[in-house]
Amino acid sequence: MDPVFKTYFRKILIIGGGVFLLLLALGLMLPEKSLAAVVLGYLLSYLFVLSNFFVVRKMQMDDQGRFLKLFFGALAVRFLVTLLLFAWVLVALKIDQIFFTVSFIISYIFYSIIEIIFINKILENRKNS
Repeated sequence: MDPVFKTYFRKILIIGGGVFLLLLALGLMLPEKSLAAVVLGYLLSYLFVLSNFFVVRKMQMDDQGRFLKLFFGALAVRFLVTLLLFAWVLVALKIDQIFFTVSFIISYIFYSIIEIIFINKILENRKNS
């Protein structure tokens, strides 16, 4: 595994674990149904963002056109899968839908920013190598 990728992957795992523990600590003040919704929303968005690291790891920087096609193709597939899971959770599970949705949106924005920063650094390091 690429050492630069490994470093940033480890960082996103540490950040995710820390935020999750903080979320659980804060969530203990919520009713059980709301806590489950918050945790589920957080985990769904975290998995969506984390899955992109595996896509980036497999891509090569040699051909920019191919890179963009693979990156955006994988993004579309991940988005559809996440959208389906999101809809399934809202319909099939008896959880607090507002807590789930807000938790998902906030954590998705948070991790998307981190993802963009890390992927940019990974690609810069690959380009300079």
